[in-house]
Amino acid sequence: MVDALIRVIDRLIQLVEIRKRFNRQMFEDHIDPIYKDLQPVIDDYREIILDIETKLNTGVKTEKVLEELITRREKYARVRDEVKKYSDALANAKLNEDVYEFALACRNLFAFEPTMRRGSPIRSALTSLIEDIAFVQEYHPEPRPPGSLPSLSFIIANYKTGLGWHWDDISWNYFQLRSQYIM
Repeated sequence: MVDALIRVIDRLIQLVEIRKRFNRQMFEDHIDPIYKDLQPVIDDYREIILDIETKLNTGVKTEKVLEELITRREKYARVRDEVKKYSDALANAKLNEDVYEFALACRNLFAFEPTMRRGSPIRSALTSLIEDIAFVQEYHPEPRPPGSLPSLSFIIANYKTGLGWHWDDISWNYFQLRSQYIM
């Protein structure tokens, strides 16, 4: 009887160890690579927004800023696309709630509703920002009567804040998983 109880306890310990190895492998093979791929993307987003803000504040024409933004969007396009697809697949796999939340946070980084056209299709932050700047430029060029539309600086600040929230959500989920799966 005691031997049987010891075997059951040993088997439970083995199962816990298998689960720990699985979680560590899940983190190392999936979570960590996605997070590391996103770091340069978010840094690029922040750099782009700071650059746009600086240029618009120093008098560079909106058309010129828009052209540069369209060109610069391509820099991490492949990585953004791969991370989005990878996080979609990870979310759809529904391995567990924590991994699902991380994958959802990553996927949400690429789902911005344009500031100027609520109800428009959800797109990446850069695509939505480009569309918002183009919309303001085309339909409401400077100078505008005070209070007629949000200024470009308001729109850019909106994206900056949104990116910060998304990155905070991703980071929080990442470190939650890291603390659970690596320890």
